Amino acid sequence: MISNIGVMLLAGFVALFALNCVATLRTLQDVFLTRGQRIGQIAMTWCLPVVGALLVIALTRRDVKTAAGAYRVEKDVGAQYVISGRLNEQGYIESPADHFGQSDGADASPD
Repeated sequence: MISNIGVMLLAGFVALFALNCVATLRTLQDVFLTRGQRIGQIAMTWCLPVVGALLVIALTRRDVKTAAGAYRVEKDVGAQYVISGRLNEQGYIESPADHFGQSDGADASPD
């Protein structure tokens, strides 16, 4: 006959095995992990008995949030950030540093 301690140990090993199997399956089903990350998480699951499995289960993502399909609308800040710059023909901001050292055709050297 098996003693009470033997039954408890057997139940603990079965629970640990089930927990590790759940963590392994969740790792294998995670589409965001690379092959190396999967191998590392599975190794952590089986090498660190309880902590590894719980950590892997906590880290694996179960749901993938779908995007709205549109970019976020930026609020118009106007000329608030364009203090010393100006827009060029493509609409990009040019700063005075872009034209540093350039002259308008005039000779800057002393005569």
